[in-house]
Amino acid sequence: MTPPLPAGWTWLDLPDGRQAIWSLRTGRHLPVGPALLPRLAHPESLPPVLHDRLDDLGPPHTDLSTRVVCRSAWALVLPERQQLWHADPSRWTAGGASWRSTPLSADTTRLLAAVDQHRTVSQLARMLGLPTDTVLTLLAPFQTPHHQAIQLRRKAPHPRDRSLHHLVRPPRPDGPRRPDQHDARGATTLGAWHEDGITDARTHFDNVETTFAHAFAEPHPALKGMRYGARLHQQLVQRGLLKPHATVLEVGPGTGQLARHLLDADQAQPHIRRYIRLDRSPVLLAAQNARVPESEGIQGDATDLPFPPASVDLVLSNEVLADLSAVPWSPGQAGPVGERIDRYGLHILPGSGPYNLGAWQLVESAAKVLKPGGAMVLTEFGAVDERPTETRHLDHPEVSIHFGHLAHVARGCGLEARLEPVHDLLQVDLHQKWLSRASMEGLRALHHADGGHLEARAWTAATVPTPTPVVGLTDVPITEDGAAPVITRLYALVAHRPR
Repeated sequence: MTPPLPAGWTWLDLPDGRQAIWSLRTGRHLPVGPALLPRLAHPESLPPVLHDRLDDLGPPHTDLSTRVVCRSAWALVLPERQQLWHADPSRWTAGGASWRSTPLSADTTRLLAAVDQHRTVSQLARMLGLPTDTVLTLLAPFQTPHHQAIQLRRKAPHPRDRSLHHLVRPPRPDGPRRPDQHDARGATTLGAWHEDGITDARTHFDNVETTFAHAFAEPHPALKGMRYGARLHQQLVQRGLLKPHATVLEVGPGTGQLARHLLDADQAQPHIRRYIRLDRSPVLLAAQNARVPESEGIQGDATDLPFPPASVDLVLSNEVLADLSAVPWSPGQAGPVGERIDRYGLHILPGSGPYNLGAWQLVESAAKVLKPGGAMVLTEFGAVDERPTETRHLDHPEVSIHFGHLAHVARGCGLEARLEPVHDLLQVDLHQKWLSRASMEGLRALHHADGGHLEARAWTAATVPTPTPVVGLTDVPITEDGAAPVITRLYALVAHRPR
């Protein structure tokens, strides 16, 4: 049984099964484990650190006028509409938060818009010409578990403090899965989904699976003011991976944006004689044909490239590997995973989790079509030596890549191979910023509510288009969650065939 709490505090059930003390006076909360519950009836027995945490909640009779007023990253003020546009902490979908608006009075609109994470209650009161008690009354509805929009803190948050980017909410549910996306063994099988599940090339990479390349399809300071495709072209040329008169094969080109920008960059420094695109999706191939008509499009399987041996100078595949088949396997099982583990000397992962068989097959097939001196550059999210895991929030399974295995396969195919973080490959400036995940989700939901569409780009608060003035947009370093997977999770296999 939970002990009674002082006035202004309430018990809150947390998603992990624990309970928390929630302060309606400050919007702050304190998770409480089972061992601590009995001791709350005798506060004198608590250690000093817990007394400090309880004081942070704002016990009765605490002077709140000196508290710093902080707005959640999941709460945006729309001054012209006199609305708070905010995430609903009780409703979370596979695609992210559910957003809703709360109407505001004129005084509340001015107050919430003036919150800057540094001003105290009394400072805001003086600034707006309101009594301190009135300010506290106006803020109170937004400090509840239902809103979680405002916190009263004892001091301003540190610039690197990301606690205001989190809500107390249910776990994010898994995305829907079609029966044909896994076979009877549990291996991912996305061939049919690529052929008929992608229906709108214009919005697919905004709404379903935003890649880092898609987010940086417009010039950005992180890429020295260049587009992703142009920056990739520059680095490929400088590293000698893209040679003059090259035949380039791109596997899984998406909407064709990367190909378009790479070929545009090639006009100033010509290296590409022939550009071939291979994709499983007819919808995406049609979009690519329209965007890059001077290239050749072929519908085909990434794991069995339909090209003659030694016919390609450069194979590119950008954030595609995770869509290829990942197969559960345990030691002693027969089949293609075990065969390749033996052939290439791959180390066995503990348990029976997935192995990136499809990615290995792409490397094998690409190695066959490479000319002497040819190269492949394959990028995806994953790690050098980390068990592959399936993402759960998309409408299809994607499995991270064990790049250590991938490099072993490439070397076993007679290639010289190395692994690089993509931010090193592209010389990305990691100090640059983009909109936080919260701000990006909020603006996309706002555009949608207004009947519009916001592209998933590496916007900042200064560059993002908004349908109405918005207060509260937050920029974070591109090494934190934003419009797309963070760059530090992306690796590249860079391999070439000796002459």
